[in-house]
Amino acid sequence: MSDDLEPGRLIADRFEIVSLVGRGGMASVYEARDTVLGRVVAIKVFTVDTSDDQARLESEVRLLSGLNHPNLVTVHDASITSDQTGGHSFLVMELVSGRTLRDANAAAPLSPGTVASVTADVAEALSVVHAAGIVHRDVKPSNILLEPSPRSAAGVRGKLADFGIAHTMGSTRVTATGMVVGTAAYLSPEQAEGRDVTPASDIYALGLVTLELLKGEMEYPGGIAESLAARLARDPVVPDTLPADWASLLKEMLARDPMARPTADEVARRSALIAAEPAAAADAAASQTEPAPTELMPTELMPTGDEPTKVLPAAIAAAVPGSDVSATSERTRVLTAAAATSPVEKRRHPARLALIVAAAVVLVIVIVALSQIRPPAAPAGPSTKPLTSQTPAPTTSVVSTVPTPVVTPTQPVPPGKGNGPGKHPGKPGPGNGHGKKP
Repeated sequence: MSDDLEPGRLIADRFEIVSLVGRGGMASVYEARDTVLGRVVAIKVFTVDTSDDQARLESEVRLLSGLNHPNLVTVHDASITSDQTGGHSFLVMELVSGRTLRDANAAAPLSPGTVASVTADVAEALSVVHAAGIVHRDVKPSNILLEPSPRSAAGVRGKLADFGIAHTMGSTRVTATGMVVGTAAYLSPEQAEGRDVTPASDIYALGLVTLELLKGEMEYPGGIAESLAARLARDPVVPDTLPADWASLLKEMLARDPMARPTADEVARRSALIAAEPAAAADAAASQTEPAPTELMPTELMPTGDEPTKVLPAAIAAAVPGSDVSATSERTRVLTAAAATSPVEKRRHPARLALIVAAAVVLVIVIVALSQIRPPAAPAGPSTKPLTSQTPAPTTSVVSTVPTPVVTPTQPVPPGKGNGPGKHPGKPGPGNGHGKKP
């Protein structure tokens, strides 16, 4: 097939051609409508000129039909015919509503976070491919599709496509031994030398794609001969200005020794960690610049004008009769202002702010109430001293009217007078003062 298919033309009496999407190598890709299921699909129509082309077509159909992953283009149907039948050999695949990585990066350079996210997506797809015993052999920006994805932090999902020259490990070569297969600018050293390819070859190619996106230029530009010569002469240059995690990963992916390169699973894991760093930094910056929520305060306590505490002292004056509003206005203003302007409470706990204001009001009411308490007036008459001991004082309220006898001291009685108690008290006579005879 040399001419493009015209819009409206039917293929296999089922798929109506809508427009040409792209052309490359031995196939052209069209947007088409499935007249049976009513969905829009992509049809890859092959140009089969040789037996090698036929073998590649059959290989791609067989490989893609056994793979299933969100980061791989899904195959819906296939038809393989020979030139003698006069029909078309084609693949019916999902239509990805996006651009290729090459076109997207040419329109506007991708951010480092998006580059890391897409690298992780393609590495996940390669992990599935390698687990099935397949080497893609042609990882490059034009074979990576970017599909809009709201679930991704980058807003897009990378999908690996075009398995036209994929190779099954351990199978018979389709091309002659020593023939270079792939796009020159993204070949691994072993591919450039015509040696056997392994899953590590796809890792090297993905490393070149990622390095190109970060540097903004192709590492090995030029024609086939120039690119291959540069590949064999020097290793890729990883800029020192890249972050340490990026530099470490790329140097390992672009190692000349295939055994020193990481697996697809490891590349996916480390790239995902790098992609998560800008998202976390953006979230932290957004949380710091987020405006404080609207202040929630009771309407009657909201400050209005130059005298923000007029309403509050009036309420206190009404609650405590005889209170001096002016005496508590300054204290009230300080308490109210502190509670109403606390930035932490306004931003995080509006409900706690109302509790603090209410507590301040109660505190002021208690202070004012206590200030109005006066000690009771002392009664007329002699004052009573306050008690300073826990021991009760003797009662002094009862006055005795019985005269207290006055005891006067007696003069000592000389011996022998006989006035002391004895057998004959009161009788004078000789004695020793005890009523006894001497």
